[in-house]
Amino acid sequence: TQLTDTQLAAWESGPGDEMQISQKQFVDQSLQDEVNLSAKLTAGKEGASRITKPSEKTFVLPLETQFPLAQQKQLLKSATEKKQRHVSLLYDGSDAEKVFQVVSLIGEAKLGRVAGTPAANVAEMKNMPSWSVSAGYYEVPDTKADIPNYQTSFVVFENGVTSEVAFDYGTYVLRGKLTKLDM
Repeated sequence: TQLTDTQLAAWESGPGDEMQISQKQFVDQSLQDEVNLSAKLTAGKEGASRITKPSEKTFVLPLETQFPLAQQKQLLKSATEKKQRHVSLLYDGSDAEKVFQVVSLIGEAKLGRVAGTPAANVAEMKNMPSWSVSAGYYEVPDTKADIPNYQTSFVVFENGVTSEVAFDYGTYVLRGKLTKLDM
């Protein structure tokens, strides 16, 4: 038995054109890995990313790449427009240089959620629309792959709060749920 502790601090600019990440991984309280990176997108041009730890490296991000918050805003826009499918290029920095084509399937809007979901008991969100989303992540440039690298499913509310999250890596699944929400 071993204890793995991953600590992640991420920042993304409001317009979604800059991102910084600092990640540390500890195994049995001993630092095993550390990554620091920054990335910048420029409209109509390829983006640039720079890793400073564990070693110095720069690389290019494809045109139309989005960072996580900007990608989520676009996903919510598709949901409110009643689109059932959303495709985007995502760079979240979680796996060094990997960029993913994300194919998201969006369910119909629902008001409120089932009992037991804290958001259903938050006055401001009781009647807020939410959507069930299932997404497959395909590594770029291998966008013709039949099977995604991994899949996620979650419920996203109109304000961007997510709950009932699952990450399916094929050999194991991680599940998370919203346990507390302070508005």
